[in-house]
Amino acid sequence: MAQQAGNDCGPAALASLLAHRGRDIPLEQIEGYVYDERLGGSLLADMQNFAQGQGLETRTGRGDIALLRRMVDAGRPVAVLVEMGFGPLRRPHYLVVFGYDAERFLVHDGRTAGLFMASEELQRRWETMNRLYLYLP
Repeated sequence: MAQQAGNDCGPAALASLLAHRGRDIPLEQIEGYVYDERLGGSLLADMQNFAQGQGLETRTGRGDIALLRRMVDAGRPVAVLVEMGFGPLRRPHYLVVFGYDAERFLVHDGRTAGLFMASEELQRRWETMNRLYLYLP
């Protein structure tokens, strides 16, 4: 699902995962539960709690590139928290990973689906944010 604002990447990523599981929930409803105005973003734990409240099983934790590939191979997209800032400017951002080839991952960045990101770049940006992920098996 596409972001509506610059800071709703968490709700948009979660909406994409939920839609893939057949749960079409309005972005505004998700945002009302998971978006924290004080943080200017969403916590992975709140996103997980929302999905569990919809009766879905969730998995979260610290992953690696091999785990991402296994999850995508299982036919499920994965939300990952990456650092998209430059230098001292921090900008945590959720991406949805839904495909890969030998050297790249296919991601939805909140605005555009079907962007390729080099595996090394994804690994570097993801590592900065402790390789956190959310997966709905």
